[in-house]
Amino acid sequence: DPVADLASGKIAAMIEDGPYCGSGVKSIHITSDNTSQFSTAAFDIIHGEILGCADPGLPSGKGVPPVEVSRRTLADAKKGAGVLMLQLLIPMLILVFSATAPMAVAADLFAGEKERGTLEHLLTVPVSGGELVAGKFIAAMCAGIAGVISFMSGIALSYIISPDLFGAAGIIISLSPVSVLWAVLFSMLIVMTFTAAEFALSVFSRSAREAQILFIPVIIIAMACGHTAAITDVKRISLIFRHLPVINSGLILKELVTGIFSWDFMALAAFWSMALTGLFLYMCRSMLAGEKYIFRT
Repeated sequence: DPVADLASGKIAAMIEDGPYCGSGVKSIHITSDNTSQFSTAAFDIIHGEILGCADPGLPSGKGVPPVEVSRRTLADAKKGAGVLMLQLLIPMLILVFSATAPMAVAADLFAGEKERGTLEHLLTVPVSGGELVAGKFIAAMCAGIAGVISFMSGIALSYIISPDLFGAAGIIISLSPVSVLWAVLFSMLIVMTFTAAEFALSVFSRSAREAQILFIPVIIIAMACGHTAAITDVKRISLIFRHLPVINSGLILKELVTGIFSWDFMALAAFWSMALTGLFLYMCRSMLAGEKYIFRT
């Protein structure tokens, strides 16, 4: 079933013979998946580099027999373009915003209190270290989620007002409510992971300014993970990427905007996100139990 194989990413394109159009020109039909980066690139290579055609419908060059190519796609052209745009934008924006949104709060809740000399007093209240970390973590995570929602709402509003701003005039953006719901849940998991990482750096830092400097590698990692997810074809994902924290969540976001629900991989990405969050929070609790981190100068 070549259509099913094309839709699943097992093959890149279908090439079908057509009749001669006259004057020795052969017609060829190329069917590609316009929601797949790999399949779209395959069409461009077959059409432009192998057949030597400048545009669909024009005879070929490069010494091959003259052919006239017609392109067919699995999805409507406007919807396919919208899916490809979301595949590139959503992982990058969510990952970068998730790293930057909780930065100010995470830096102040531990490093800021240490700088003001109030952390020692806070540790004397009848609250365990785990409860202290959990309370501050929930506050910072809520701030991060609110920031990501604000950023993404602003971008969505900008698109609604002026699609030309994104070079998206004439394309159709269509997402099911179920996809949006799961995308929000995985965005929260990503925010949770970055917030926990920044918390660990905040406990280690002497001041809020030092914490902000130490957060720079976190932002760089978020950008690298976002780029990796953006350039990986959603239907040809290597298994190793499913086990890379943050990247696997970005790939799940990419699948969701395409309409793919890979439940096993979604559970795997959620597990790694929660495991990494737990590791960072354990580091926070361990550092709070040592005076050399609390009174670090």
